[in-house]
Amino acid sequence: MADRVIKFRAWDEHRKIMIYKFDEKRWSKKSYRLIFSEENEIHCGNYMDNGDWQEPKLMMFTGLKDKNGVEIYEGDILFHEIDDCKQIVVYNYKTAAFKRAMTDHVLALDFGVHTFKYVEVIGNIYSNYELLKFGN
Repeated sequence: MADRVIKFRAWDEHRKIMIYKFDEKRWSKKSYRLIFSEENEIHCGNYMDNGDWQEPKLMMFTGLKDKNGVEIYEGDILFHEIDDCKQIVVYNYKTAAFKRAMTDHVLALDFGVHTFKYVEVIGNIYSNYELLKFGN
């Protein structure tokens, strides 16, 4: 079994950007840090331009890639060409597993290795929310 790569990204709602790099060496208004709480929770934080502290929404890498080799993260919107539907990647804390949630009805599907040759990342729920509207 291959080692799983653990990495994160974060959505900065204030700046409307996705963060893929975290700086553990210095604090600045442009740097983002991963912070580990006493309860073993991971948070992302940085200072906004006005000096206020914020915690951008942190998302974990699934360890999987779509049919084009694009990394799949929690919060991504996928298009499944066989089922002709959009799906959202969610993390199920009860089962400690990533799932695909259908956007037109509530249904969580496990990731199956065979499905990734039919799945494409088309956006994410933060910067491409309009993709979740029906008829798009």
